[in-house]
Amino acid sequence: MNSVSSTGARIGIDVGGTFTDFVLYDTQRRQLAYHKEPSTPADPALAVRNGLAALIAQNGLAPSDIGVLLHGTTIGLNAIIQRRGARVGLVVTEGFRDVLEIGRARMPSSFDFHATREEPFLPRERVLEIGARFNRDGNVTRWPDAGQIASTAQQIATLDVDAVVVMLINGYLQPEREAELAAALQQALPALPARPATTPAMQIAVLSAAQTWPEIREYERTVVASLNAYIQPLMRRYFERLAQLAAELGVTAPILVTASNGGSLSLNAALGRPIDTVLSGPASGVVAAARLAVESATPRIVTFDMGGTSSDIAVSQHGQAEMVTRTEIGGLPLVLPVVGVSAIGAGGGS
Repeated sequence: MNSVSSTGARIGIDVGGTFTDFVLYDTQRRQLAYHKEPSTPADPALAVRNGLAALIAQNGLAPSDIGVLLHGTTIGLNAIIQRRGARVGLVVTEGFRDVLEIGRARMPSSFDFHATREEPFLPRERVLEIGARFNRDGNVTRWPDAGQIASTAQQIATLDVDAVVVMLINGYLQPEREAELAAALQQALPALPARPATTPAMQIAVLSAAQTWPEIREYERTVVASLNAYIQPLMRRYFERLAQLAAELGVTAPILVTASNGGSLSLNAALGRPIDTVLSGPASGVVAAARLAVESATPRIVTFDMGGTSSDIAVSQHGQAEMVTRTEIGGLPLVLPVVGVSAIGAGGGS
């Protein structure tokens, strides 16, 4: 559990694609202060460091006076919308290689004769099959031997990917067994030359879809797990860099990351499951707007938050943000409990 000071100054940070915004609440003086810093897309944590340093200096505080950093970000969301995440591969039960291409077998518009289906999130050449399956009761009906595991691992090694997701039919009933297969594939993988060749050898991360989200419906489970893998390298680099730069400033306060459901996560939890932070920035804005609506005696509101990359729309009633268990991010289904934000790639600078 994080130890959050009740007396130190609190700083809220929102990292967007164009600007990084800061709000400081000084608990001693009972004052608010604000700062806006141009985002640095090549190194987003740099804008946070620069903004923190400026905000602390402007308010005559020392780094040790900061009690907590509460951080919201659209980095993962923007990576999904702009399709600039990691290269991800997929290992599925034999016969289900088309899981992403078929999806829910629905066109974007049933009445538009000119509508075309969207390209699958992962190209078909990065989808492999393996002889592993559970029946509807969660019992194993097929399982690969050591030879097939080794063969699949060799195929993975040729895909030129950063991470691989394992998704087995009915795997949500046996997440531990699916995770065992993912671990076996991970162990069988050779260390690969890194990109570029001057860096150390790399190991491809092999992740279990059922461990990420153990719920029925193969397509949605595959998408959630794939998105988690898709943004994980980017978010890991960002969070680790953020912690490093904050420490260099002398800020030792805990860093909490706002979650897509309006709550908050420790930095370690966000590192392990970055998919839980994909609506971090938009959810924070909705929760704040709902609080302001209560204070202004406005029972029902629609929030519209246009950033540089995306625009986010949500509904709140009586101070409570609408919660959903399914939303869409960049045309992809996200089946997680989140604040009901609809995000589209139509920001002020996109």
